[in-house]
Amino acid sequence: MHIIKNVEVIKGKKEREFVIQLLEKGLEFSKPENAIKRAVSLKDDYLYVNDEIFNIKNKNIFVIGFGKAADGMAKVLQGILKNRIKKGIIISPYVSSVKGFEVFKSSHPYPNKNSVIGTKRIISLLKTLGKDDIIIYLVSGGGSASLVMPKEGIRLKDKIKITKMLIESGADIFEINMVRKLLSDVKGGKLLRYSPESEIINIIISDVVGDRIDVISSGPTVTDNTDLIESFGVLKKYNILEDFPQIRKYLKETKIDTKSIRLRNHVILRNIDVLKEIKKIANIPSLILSSRMEGKPEEVGRFLSGICKDVFYNGVPLNKPCLILSGGETTVNIEGKKGKGGTNQELCLHFLLNISKDIKFVFSSIDTDGKDGSSEFAGGIVDEESLNILKVEDIKKGILNHDAQSLLASSNDLILTGFTGTNVNDIQILYVR
Repeated sequence: MHIIKNVEVIKGKKEREFVIQLLEKGLEFSKPENAIKRAVSLKDDYLYVNDEIFNIKNKNIFVIGFGKAADGMAKVLQGILKNRIKKGIIISPYVSSVKGFEVFKSSHPYPNKNSVIGTKRIISLLKTLGKDDIIIYLVSGGGSASLVMPKEGIRLKDKIKITKMLIESGADIFEINMVRKLLSDVKGGKLLRYSPESEIINIIISDVVGDRIDVISSGPTVTDNTDLIESFGVLKKYNILEDFPQIRKYLKETKIDTKSIRLRNHVILRNIDVLKEIKKIANIPSLILSSRMEGKPEEVGRFLSGICKDVFYNGVPLNKPCLILSGGETTVNIEGKKGKGGTNQELCLHFLLNISKDIKFVFSSIDTDGKDGSSEFAGGIVDEESLNILKVEDIKKGILNHDAQSLLASSNDLILTGFTGTNVNDIQILYVR
């Protein structure tokens, strides 16, 4: 069964099918269920997480998950620990029933009332726990909109408006989460205040470039490294203080002291892991360019097309046929008229703008969670045939109006997965032949 639902529409030539197969293998590897199976196991009274062993004999285990991958992570962990889990709570935009768990359906990228209700339920539970209790936090991308408790004086609708302002202004995830922490009673390590005596195991799937755990889901269960002066700079940069001057008082807060808390962190899946898996199974010369690709789609598209030209004409950095793999997250500033699409689809258009028809290539960029920006599609896949269908003037217009989806739909270059159950940023596959 295909993860990519519209394979028959987009597959085309065998080279294109090859890239589609690699994308599907990467997405399969990225599933939270598979990540938990690879990283977590139980033997007698010992829980193994990555290379660390935890003695859970006579311990009460509580599992709390938030983010896009919480459902899949919780189901497999429940299968491993079974009745050792005393209580579980999940807040996620994509949830089903998990045995022994309360579930709250949040939304993304903006929180909803369930986000707050579920967070209050978690806090109530944490306040009852003590030194003989182990809390396993399942942390993944999208958790910032799932685990939500606004500070006094900040309404939920204010948080939503501020987040929307930042996203549409092109702020990156580091900047967005700095502000989220300021406005929250749980983010930035503050959730740890409610269970200071319990042992804590964080099992994390990273959706952040560079894999900083204090940024993933805005770091509610880890030591916070946010610089308040830097946070003030973000507020000024995006004119947040003009509309919400009450935020100023939160810039004087002290950080939560986590030194006395028994806390262990385990990142079990990253973007680089997916790229390595794709390289391993490709069976042709491959180069991982970077898992930390950032910038605007225009910049990254021009850069990657330049590498494509070097490979095709000069055999640098690899001889063709070969794969150039990359990952990360691009951002775009939305101004004026906007259609449907996302940064991955715009990246595909920018790549086409900077390439010529004589070069033989397949290029794809997708968001691993299955939703690229405002679109219901994961991203796009283009090749030299796309240049025979799409006119340069139309490509430029699609970029200007942030309407990449309409354009790529006309050339059958959209990738549809639906929600994948995971999120490890974006991945790009460039096949030069």
